[in-house]
Amino acid sequence: MHTYKPFIIVSGPSGSGKTTTVDIIIEEYGGYVDRIVTCTTRDQRPHEIAAKDYHYLTREEFLAIKSDNGFVETSERKGNLYGTRMRDIEPIWDAGKIPIAAIDQVGVACYRALFPGSLSLGLMPARMDELAPRIQELRPGGTAKDTAERLALAGEEFLLLCENADFIIAAPTGKVPSMVKRMMMLIKHYKTYGKTF
Repeated sequence: MHTYKPFIIVSGPSGSGKTTTVDIIIEEYGGYVDRIVTCTTRDQRPHEIAAKDYHYLTREEFLAIKSDNGFVETSERKGNLYGTRMRDIEPIWDAGKIPIAAIDQVGVACYRALFPGSLSLGLMPARMDELAPRIQELRPGGTAKDTAERLALAGEEFLLLCENADFIIAAPTGKVPSMVKRMMMLIKHYKTYGKTF
């Protein structure tokens, strides 16, 4: 029987479907897992919901929490701060569920060091040329330069994903239900037996 605190990481490059996939897993299998809502200083997007997608903080609020050691991890991307508070994780464990986090690949190593025995699931499109339309759909106001930067980063993230993920799952466009089914098979095994794959 595993004695560590269980934790699930879902990672992948921008446009890989990690956030959408985690949303579906929570909606259909909420008895097993619950999402960690992280903090950010970036602006809230029109489709996002406060306290569901992120806790939106001012930079001053974020730095005050950080100075009080309130974050278990922090990162900065494109001038915006991101962080995870332990107080947002512990209630999930207390409810008998597994915390699940959808994060960029750069944060995976940090989470794995913080939570030994965590299950890391990496998502990648079946073909890299599928990423550009997905990125543009997710960020309709984005520029061509922003899309190009995210595509370049995706190649680097794929190499990190190969190093850090326990399982790499193909995420072809339009095949989310079958992908979620494969992920839940792994999650159910992990919840029952720990990391004994």
